[in-house]
Amino acid sequence: MKKLLNLGKIFLFLPLILFAQVDVSVSKNAIFPGESVDFIISATGSDIKFPNINKIADYPITNSGMSTSLVIINGKASKTIKKFYTFTPDKNITIPSFKVIVDGKEYQTKPIKVTILSSKAALSKIDAKLEIALDKNSSYVGEPLNFYVTLKINQNANIAKAQLEPPNIPNAWIESIPDTQKSIEGNFVVQKYHFILFPQSAGQLKIGPVYADIAKVVQRNNPFIGSGINISFFGQELRWKRIASNSIVLNVKALPNNLELFGNFHISAMVDKTKVQANSPVHLTIKVEGSGNIEDIKKFTLNIPNAVVYSDEPKIKAYVKNKEYQGVFLQKVTIISDSNFTIPSISLRYFDKTSKKEKEIQTKPIKIEVIGGKKEKVVVQSASQTPQAKIRTKVVYKFSWLWIGVSFIAGVFVGIGLMFFRKKETKKEQKEIPLIKKIKKAKGDKEFFDLLLPLSKNEKLQEILQKLEENLYKGAKHKIDKNEIIKELERKEDEKLWY
Repeated sequence: MKKLLNLGKIFLFLPLILFAQVDVSVSKNAIFPGESVDFIISATGSDIKFPNINKIADYPITNSGMSTSLVIINGKASKTIKKFYTFTPDKNITIPSFKVIVDGKEYQTKPIKVTILSSKAALSKIDAKLEIALDKNSSYVGEPLNFYVTLKINQNANIAKAQLEPPNIPNAWIESIPDTQKSIEGNFVVQKYHFILFPQSAGQLKIGPVYADIAKVVQRNNPFIGSGINISFFGQELRWKRIASNSIVLNVKALPNNLELFGNFHISAMVDKTKVQANSPVHLTIKVEGSGNIEDIKKFTLNIPNAVVYSDEPKIKAYVKNKEYQGVFLQKVTIISDSNFTIPSISLRYFDKTSKKEKEIQTKPIKIEVIGGKKEKVVVQSASQTPQAKIRTKVVYKFSWLWIGVSFIAGVFVGIGLMFFRKKETKKEQKEIPLIKKIKKAKGDKEFFDLLLPLSKNEKLQEILQKLEENLYKGAKHKIDKNEIIKELERKEDEKLWY
């Protein structure tokens, strides 16, 4: 009798022991390339602590979920929790053991093997498949590469929707090219997406996996393991699942001598005129065109002595032609001076894709003749000196000290007389300042901007110039008060402070 009682105790507690255990499983032990796997951990108890799982065998978790059910045994309540982890392996793996704590006791899950099927005949059963490819397996930093993402959808799989997630690759930037190609391969509808990839750092660059979400139409009573949003309609459901592509490794080589550009380029510089009136603008256009990472070309800076230089922000237009990333870089520069000046040579350094060597291209200097401005400097020499170069010479004759004294006294009287009359004529002269006349006649923001640009050192006019710049180049609509400009000019006592 005692033995029977002992057996009864054993059977009485057996369910509690079984429910306290931890179990693991997978949705499939063998999958086709591109398919996902649901790894499920199930545990029963009052206090359950699951492991923090972000990756399984280096494959990121793309989806996760949890379900809870209540179990009452001998009047005592326990809960059963199932946690789901979705990932997409691209080769045979073994899911490692994980530690789960149930009611203060540690449990180790058993390892599980997952096999990738490679039979070509079996591939026709796949709902959808995602693949990535590059046109090269090695490149230089900044070198544009053609990057393709191919989504294959089985026509017999009742796929209602498919959404490609934009690729996100660290240490590289990607430009989408709107030339998606569609075709049919056997039972698959194929969509090939085209991107241009620019590596930004040297070393081994891991690309992928890339992900896509697909929605399959299934019957409502069909069981589904895993998490996702199911939308019911006409007795059916849309079952979403995520698929992943393969991964590839790109070997990226550094450019020499701190170069940042890769490709083949041509540079030119053009002006709208080579002769100009003093303090009138000369418009320079810098143009770079060719193939390569043209969007990495930086704004050019010009240093021209005794001239005001204003540069617009560059405009870049890029496109793909003959599977090459090409483009045009344009930068407008305005130059104003009151004396002759030379636009210096403008150079561009890059790594030539053909010769695989550093290359420098440059424009020719451009001489600008300024009419009506400051005269050339004159070198004064005695008649006996021999010039060392071709210079203009002016002979200075000697006069007697008496004549110099008389001239000086006469000059003083003339100066006093001029000062007396100048006080009465100051306002009249200010009204006749040529710049004010030009301002009064000016029409439009561009003409105002060109007239005021040489005066950019004036704080008041700097504010007006900024508003004009925003009107011309940023689409602003600031109102420019012409009278405000004229008052600021009249505030000055001498026209020479302006020109």
